[in-house]
Amino acid sequence: MCVRGLILCSTRAGADSAESKAGRDKTIDQVKQSGTSVVTQGMYPKLLSPETYQAKPVVATELKEIMRGATVEGVVAALTAMRDRLDSTSLLPNLHMPTLIIHGRDDQVIPPTEAEAMAKAIPHNDLHIIDQAGHLPNLEQPEEFDRVVKKFLAKLS
Repeated sequence: MCVRGLILCSTRAGADSAESKAGRDKTIDQVKQSGTSVVTQGMYPKLLSPETYQAKPVVATELKEIMRGATVEGVVAALTAMRDRLDSTSLLPNLHMPTLIIHGRDDQVIPPTEAEAMAKAIPHNDLHIIDQAGHLPNLEQPEEFDRVVKKFLAKLS
């Protein structure tokens, strides 16, 4: 099987620091004891651009509903996977397929500098930082997100 292209959105190649891992362990314990509202309360204010919360309250409400629908098992599995992910930074120069990196300029979860670092390491990349978007540019700026993805996919055809 051949991968013709890769899209990396709101992500990073590095592993969690020891401090971040400890924080995820603490959150896992809290979720197991008290439910998913712990994550909703802690993460919800950080996921969207401040402008999105103001200008697009429907998006903010939709996000809160999505988060409220998460199960304890699902949240624990996601936190565990993020805590245990390996550092893939050394693999980036070996990605020789076209790679689109999409990131929100206002991302409070993973700073845009992480996307810029990946772009420097990946040989054939197109870095696109979306203005007025945080960690969820596909929800916050769907027209721009779709335009960038469609343009990238068209180049692969």
